[in-house]
Parts: sequence; C-alpha cells; structure tokens
Amino acid sequence: MENTCIFTSELSQLQGYLRSLAWNYTKNENDANDLIQDTMCRAIEKTKYYKRGTNFKAWISVVMRNIFINGYRKKRRYNIVSIEESPQFLSDYDVDSGAEYNLFSQEINSTIEQLNPKSQEIIGLCRAGLSYKEMAENLNLPLGTIKSRIHMARKALQTELKKLNHAA
Repeated sequence: MENTCIFTSELSQLQGYLRSLAWNYTKNENDANDLIQDTMCRAIEKTKYYKRGTNFKAWISVVMRNIFINGYRKKRRYNIVSIEESPQFLSDYDVDSGAEYNLFSQEINSTIEQLNPKSQEIIGLCRAGLSYKEMAENLNLPLGTIKSRIHMARKALQTELKKLNHAA
C-alpha cells in the first residue's frame, strides 16, 4: 500500500510531462487524454515491475510509448487507421466532420496523383502499412534510400496540401 501511494505521488508530479508526451504521440486532445489515463492505469497495475531508485520518468515514458504503439498496431491490423492518423503525413491539415473528411480524402488522393511516380509509389506503400524494411525489400533498395524517398514524398505532399489549404 505504501509503495502505491509513493507511486501515485510520482505520477501526479509528472502530469504536465505526460500530457505533453501524449500530445506529441496523438496530436489530438481526446486521444491524448485517453493515452494518459491508460498509461496511469497500466503503471499502477504494473507497480511491482518498477524498481525503486531507477528513473521513474523514463519508465513511465516507455509505458506510454508501448501503449501508443500497441494501439496503433491494433488499429492498423483491423484497418481502422484513417489517413489523418498516418504518422507525420498530414499534421498541418485539420479535419473535423465526416463530410469534410470525404472532401479531405479526395483532395489527398488527387494531390498524391499529381506527385512524381516515385513519391506516389512510396506513399502507397506507407499507406499500406509496410515498414521501412519491408519497403526496402519490396523495392530492392537500401534502407537509407527508402527513408530519403519517404521524407521527400512527405514534404512534397505537405507542400501541395498547404497550397490547397491556403487557396480555400
């Protein structure tokens, strides 16, 4: 019981840090709140795995990261991940309603079609959920080339979407 009280005290001291970390992962206030709650519950559940005297902040960060990654993988496995949840692709583009989402999705698809063939190909593989390693194997290219192409394709897509957003 004493360990749990000390543990919850440490958790409460890190609320701001956890909120910031959750926001960085999710980019959505509701999802961030859910992630914080899940992290706190899991941490309290797994108190026995925390070794006193070690870096609590690092330990809780790993707990949160693992919960986030497992949730993302689960969504991807069941094809629940929507395009705006695809990491780093569209963080500057805001979507609120279902009607706007349909327009948004059409804009993205038509914008992707305007990119060069290499960018279209790499974005397609990202949207299909392939890892960098799987993409490298699929295209028979070095991992560094894959990372470079992804970076360039993301920048090109973001630039084009920003143009659309400012034109509207």
